[in-house]
Amino acid sequence: MDFFPLSVEFQEKLSAAGKIKGSRFMKREGRPSDWVVLTGRVIDRSIRPLFDDTMRNEIQVILTPLSIDGTAETQAVSLIAASAALSMSNIPWNGPIGGAVIGRKDGTLILNPTDDMLKEGDLDLVVAGSPEKLVMVEAGSTEIADTEFVEAMKWGCAELQPVIDLIKKVQSEIGQEKVYPSADADEAIDVAVAKKKAEAFLASVADTLIFDSVKIGRKERVSMVTAIEEATSAHLLEQGIEEAIVKLTLKKVQYLVGSEITKRILEKGQRLDGRTLTEVRPLNIEVDLIPRVHGSAMFMRGDTQVLTTVTLGAPGDIQLLDDMMEDGLKRYMHHYSDAPFTYGETGFMRGPSRRAIGHGALAERAVEPMLPLEASFPYAIRTTSEVLGSNGSSSMASTCASTLSLMAAGVPLKKPVAGIAMGLASDLEGTGAWKVLTDLQDVEDGKGGMDFKIAGTADGITAVQMDTKTQGLTWDIVEKTFAQSVVARREILESMKAVIAEPRAELSEYAPRIVTIQIDPEKIG
Repeated sequence: MDFFPLSVEFQEKLSAAGKIKGSRFMKREGRPSDWVVLTGRVIDRSIRPLFDDTMRNEIQVILTPLSIDGTAETQAVSLIAASAALSMSNIPWNGPIGGAVIGRKDGTLILNPTDDMLKEGDLDLVVAGSPEKLVMVEAGSTEIADTEFVEAMKWGCAELQPVIDLIKKVQSEIGQEKVYPSADADEAIDVAVAKKKAEAFLASVADTLIFDSVKIGRKERVSMVTAIEEATSAHLLEQGIEEAIVKLTLKKVQYLVGSEITKRILEKGQRLDGRTLTEVRPLNIEVDLIPRVHGSAMFMRGDTQVLTTVTLGAPGDIQLLDDMMEDGLKRYMHHYSDAPFTYGETGFMRGPSRRAIGHGALAERAVEPMLPLEASFPYAIRTTSEVLGSNGSSSMASTCASTLSLMAAGVPLKKPVAGIAMGLASDLEGTGAWKVLTDLQDVEDGKGGMDFKIAGTADGITAVQMDTKTQGLTWDIVEKTFAQSVVARREILESMKAVIAEPRAELSEYAPRIVTIQIDPEKIG
């Protein structure tokens, strides 16, 4: 097994909120709602980086809410519960961490605000980590300045220390002794020896097999890895390594290639595709590709290509929400759709994956603050992003394509929104060296990396999501990331503006028309 089989399940229990399911035919909780999936993802992304890289045991974290007061957000509480449970268990885990929701109203930051406070303010931020390091971020905001956003994250993480201290206290009193799983000793030694030889071989041929030419497209990089696997296999067999051990070692080649790419970035500032550390991949932007829909746009950045369409509906098409935390209406819906071919693979298609739900929600959150008020534009709005190719930052490409398609459809957005994924090359546990990368792509998202997605307008941030393959990001890394990302975001917005500068004055001829008639109350009766 060449991956870590961790699963996090948040179980929605309507009884915890004193509710019975609204369906007349089904009263028991069934398929997880999007909110439940997103909560599980927040917790997964917070705890996953703190497990050992070699861990291959199946681990499942299940969170079951028993009582919900209807005013406070449950994600931070669930995150703290997961941190506490792992800390007290015998499972090796480099915690504990804390989690909190941060709101802001009239410029004042609020720790763990109520739902009403979040709706009245301009920030809804979930942080996980410690005062020294940031492990996970999930946030939506209304054009908060980049510097103010960083300060909000710092402030929120500083407030986590009491929670961390409490978990440590409980752990010291009732925590179990950690049990470190052991593999087959002889096989582990043989693989370790073979890995060292493969690592040395790869370092010696890096200039001829990896950096012999600029690798811009996915096909070039796949061919490169295949050639490296063949050369490594031949080398190890020549060194007298058994064929069975060679096969096990080859599973680590992609990881070793990523390590060489990271090392080259840190030492020489050289990226595999020839870009500088702050350079965005070439952009290709079009609108009005699909004739019959209400609006369409294609946004392509490198190999990542997203086609988004817009459908406008009557007020009756608005989605009804009926979950544990919320009853209400949802006017704007963004649905992200990928398929195995998106990644050059084959696989089963069984509806949207958790990843697709998460990516769709992030792009939806990024654009939503810039939608017109319902009073002036009473349509239900659905955007669907078809991911035709993915090599880094497809959620941010969906954000850009959503903005373009809405403007092409004549939806009067307040301002256009763009997004960028920022990466990291680092050796934080060794030399401490690090470099922030603009416009992350697949080969740059390995150990010591991060995927820091930041979306917003030219004037401020509307959505942020971060996960990392480190033990946490220091604040100098975070500050550099935001400072570097705003330049890229504005560059992308300028490219979008060159294609469509403002929302169309008229809706598509195929879109429904809603006519509002004001009647003088004195003439009624």
